[in-house]
Amino acid sequence: MKQAALIALMLGTLGFLSLAVAAPPDRSDDKGKRRGPPPEAIEACEELEVDDACTVTLRGEEKTGQCMSGPDGQGPLACRPDDAPDRQGPPDRK
Repeated sequence: MKQAALIALMLGTLGFLSLAVAAPPDRSDDKGKRRGPPPEAIEACEELEVDDACTVTLRGEEKTGQCMSGPDGQGPLACRPDDAPDRQGPPDRK
């Protein structure tokens, strides 16, 4: 009986550890949204500079845009599509 319980405990532990190792890295913030530009947008500006025209394929649709480095000028250089919504900061909390 003790051996069966020990074996079950060991198998359960191994199963849990295998899930932890196999899980992809978490690339989201607390709300489940991705932070930063998608990899395709970064790749589109690899050979370009800030304000250069760019083309990127997002969700199967080719978009033209401009290479930018985030809303505050920091972050990776990435292609921001011309039809992207204006950036708005988080709502003011009172």
